[in-house]
Amino acid sequence: MRPLFISLLIIFCCSKCKSGYDYGVVSANDKVYKSLKKALRDKSDVTILDLSDQELTEFPNEIFEFKGLKVLNLNYNNIHVIPDRIGELDNLEVLFIMKNKIEHLPNELTTLRNLRNINLMKNQLSNLPSSMTDLTRLERLLLAYNNLSESDVKMLRRKLPSCYIVVDVVL
Repeated sequence: MRPLFISLLIIFCCSKCKSGYDYGVVSANDKVYKSLKKALRDKSDVTILDLSDQELTEFPNEIFEFKGLKVLNLNYNNIHVIPDRIGELDNLEVLFIMKNKIEHLPNELTTLRNLRNINLMKNQLSNLPSSMTDLTRLERLLLAYNNLSESDVKMLRRKLPSCYIVVDVVL
């Protein structure tokens, strides 16, 4: 029963993430930008950027121009590297980068003290920075379908007891 429940939970989380509208941290008035080109015209207004399913192979450097960015959705692309500059996105609360080809997380990710929700499912992660435990506001961390060690997961659960963590699941 438990594997079925967790599988259904993951399917629910994935469908919400891909739709791009259930972010939980923004008001109904916030516009969802689905085009980098359009977002660059309104830099100061961009709080939600949804570049999911756009066949991106690199993390767009233009993202760092959005100083008020709270939600970044890069799900369903072919991104291999999250740049160290990720630490410049001070207001970021939600990072969805599921189903890419991420192998490594930069330590700078853990300087984002406002992060509450991270979805890194279905990447190629084999370890996590030990500083992940510095993300004390983290409420949800989705890590299933990676190659993480049991020790990394145990450390996260011990140091972030109030964070809901999803790791590998048997379907």
